[in-house]
Amino acid sequence: MGYKGEWFVQNRVLLLSVWGERTLEEMREGSAYIVNAVRNGSAPVHLIIDMQNVTGHPRRIGEVRDTLVVFDEPNLGWVVTITQNRALKFISDILTQMARKSYKSFDNPQDAVNFLWHIDPSLLQPIPEITIPDQE
Repeated sequence: MGYKGEWFVQNRVLLLSVWGERTLEEMREGSAYIVNAVRNGSAPVHLIIDMQNVTGHPRRIGEVRDTLVVFDEPNLGWVVTITQNRALKFISDILTQMARKSYKSFDNPQDAVNFLWHIDPSLLQPIPEITIPDQE
């Protein structure tokens, strides 16, 4: 289990890579990390979550929702996930609907980036190439 966050576009787009078996505690920690970034960024702060290497995750929606306090942040823009896992897509869709946040999932990183740049014209041009950071 693990996660790593970094600015993809300084103060505007945060890239969070997560991997392994996800726990509620780790999700709480990751959410707190994102809250800090969103509060210190320039609204709206969009979030790209790379979940391609997640091997397991909590399934109780209510418990997961309670850990993700980032969804309460008014400066959070789009939440975009990268995964081919249907269960993760479904859970993410439900959670973002409950929080009334804008959400979309993609199978590959570059499609996620292209979407954000299409949706938010205030982001830097040209559209950057995404490189997913190594897991530590």
